Amino acid sequence: MKSFAGALTAAATALLALSLSPSVQAATTNFGSGVCVQTVDGLTGTSAQEGDYCVVALKSGTGTWTVPTGVSAIQYMIVGGGGGGGAGNSSSAGGGGAGALYETTEPFAVTAGTAIGATVGTGGNGGTAGTAGSNGADSTFNSVIAYGGGGGSALPNNSVGTAPASRTGYGGSGGGAIASPVGAMGPTNAASAPAASSNSLNAVTATGGAAGASGSQTLARNSGGNSNAAFPYFTDIQKTVSFWLGGGGGGADSAGGNISWSSSGTPATTTFSPGVGGSGKFSNLLNSTTAGLLGVGEISNSKVYFAGGGAGHGNFNAAGWTFTGMSYSLSPAGGVGGGGGGNSGRTIYTAPNTTVAVSAAGAVNTGGGGRGAGAVGGTGVILIRYLATTMPTMSGVSFSATPRKSTYTTITFEMNVPGKTQFRINGKRIANCISRATSGSGNSYSSTCTWKPAFIGPQQLSVIATPTDTSIAPATFTTGVNVAPRSATR
Repeated sequence: MKSFAGALTAAATALLALSLSPSVQAATTNFGSGVCVQTVDGLTGTSAQEGDYCVVALKSGTGTWTVPTGVSAIQYMIVGGGGGGGAGNSSSAGGGGAGALYETTEPFAVTAGTAIGATVGTGGNGGTAGTAGSNGADSTFNSVIAYGGGGGSALPNNSVGTAPASRTGYGGSGGGAIASPVGAMGPTNAASAPAASSNSLNAVTATGGAAGASGSQTLARNSGGNSNAAFPYFTDIQKTVSFWLGGGGGGADSAGGNISWSSSGTPATTTFSPGVGGSGKFSNLLNSTTAGLLGVGEISNSKVYFAGGGAGHGNFNAAGWTFTGMSYSLSPAGGVGGGGGGNSGRTIYTAPNTTVAVSAAGAVNTGGGGRGAGAVGGTGVILIRYLATTMPTMSGVSFSATPRKSTYTTITFEMNVPGKTQFRINGKRIANCISRATSGSGNSYSSTCTWKPAFIGPQQLSVIATPTDTSIAPATFTTGVNVAPRSATR
């Protein structure tokens, strides 16, 4: 169980500082409740208590987060915005790369009351009409930068040998590649097996975007998947079949997947698939229950993942083709951790003549890349974890009037957590004030006691505060009170 002692002087100093700085007070906002109330300026977020700790999620904006009273060390994670997926005219393109991820391994010393600068990076826009996706924006906290992910590549048109549009200059994970298919028919000899022409006959191949080199090497980020054009043909049915297949965007824990082209020599065993997104990393700063309360990350096997790459996208161009002896998947999975994918279950399916699935954006507040069909990247996020304050802030007592002998006065006691209070004078309980519940919200709670002093002169008033949260031990606030003689008028 936690323990705490009153901190009236510190609380009074803080209140005085606020009263002298009205412009600062007006700019700040609070969120959360109890011991996990947060003060921010220019940011939005949520907080939750996890055992003895507070976990804070900064979810959008640029501004400052103020270190709460009593906090001397924090751990934190920063994820940049995910890159947007590319969008080719052929509806196929590379998946967006995830934002870079940084997480502390040891508590970082801080000073209570310090305002720490923070920016939550937005996700990159998806490409349109043959353009690459935009890079995600950088996230920053405590002067550490987690760069945005790279946008996925795209083909500006379906022409033979077209060079793909791509993004450079990112610092997070690389976006997936896309390649132009070949443009010539296959041999005329009778055969049932397809012939792969992925690196010949004017095909333009492409390499996935490299992981960023900027900043600290402790940033988690990976390259995007490579791509080749697949242009099989089946002379026994006299039909040419073209696939445009994009690579997956890189994730925080692994590179984006390359396109899949496999064959053992017969159509029935030939499979095509765009690249899957690279997987993200799980965080040690929160559990799955807390993640659900905060609305961040992606939960898989009871772990909370961030920064998964977006899936590549494919297009099947074979109008009127009815051959069903070949399987293919045009909606591969995004990387676990928020990458945009074709299906939520992340199971890659194969079925002939499958309709191209719609795009999927990177999940909000994961830093995941968007799917390679023009999907937007996921917004980044900043997580902060610290030991919950070991003492409530007790602002003290006030009186409705000067305490006088044999005259009723109302005592008001204030603190920052809900609970019950017991009022005592000179060590003895005051009648009808043995268990007074507080009222209020946020980080402002109060209770009252109606007191009729029996004696004049100096006396000792004490208030025993018992927080509703049983993980916080009761504490006592004590102060001196001088009781004046009763008024001459009766």
